[in-house]
Amino acid sequence: ISVGVHNKHADCVATEICSDAKSVDFSVNYDGETARVHLNCPGEHNVYNAMFAFVTGKMKGMDTSDIVKGLADYRPMTVRQKTYHTLGKTLYVDCFNASAKSVRAALAVLRSIQPKHRRVAVIGDIAEIEGYEEETYRQIAGDISASEVDFLITYGTESWRIWNYLNEEIERIHFYEEKELIAYIKKTIRFGDVALFKASGVMNLEHVVKRVYPITYNLTRIPYRIRTLKWLLRTV
Repeated sequence: ISVGVHNKHADCVATEICSDAKSVDFSVNYDGETARVHLNCPGEHNVYNAMFAFVTGKMKGMDTSDIVKGLADYRPMTVRQKTYHTLGKTLYVDCFNASAKSVRAALAVLRSIQPKHRRVAVIGDIAEIEGYEEETYRQIAGDISASEVDFLITYGTESWRIWNYLNEEIERIHFYEEKELIAYIKKTIRFGDVALFKASGVMNLEHVVKRVYPITYNLTRIPYRIRTLKWLLRTV
């Protein structure tokens, strides 16, 4: 079973896609049926994920209305593709893990959000790419150049390689130490900015977000804690 957004000959096709900073709506067309789907997470890559889930549900005999409801009930957790609004700033936090492709998807979301001031990308090291460092960071640099990023902040021992392949002059700065990165973000990301936080989990960008925006971070942890509590109550 194939799914497609740009390939209209796929078995399952998404049309009429509407996306904003927090969500995406689209029509899914499969096996002679059309249904409207709402996802509480942005990005074309999540449209693909949802279509595969839709097809899987249909193959298992589920009612379309139940599938649509299940997809609408999905919420990304903590640092997985989460959009925060805090003090006039929009944060897109996706730093549970990373690869070249997931950085591209995150940058596409950043580009889709219209800022009042600047688009800021905070990109940390990508782990587990030994032997492919140059290829990976070259691809990320190309995606940054295509994503209308106004200001680039790189962090770690490897992500500076991105600088070697940028095709245009983008304001940029690099940090090796977390403490210095936190202090800089606190004074630099301003009202009207849209900021992406993306890196492999070993870089612990989640801790950076928590330190810079503690109230916002802890408020978004509440649904996760409630779900964890419900799961624990079911297992005892």
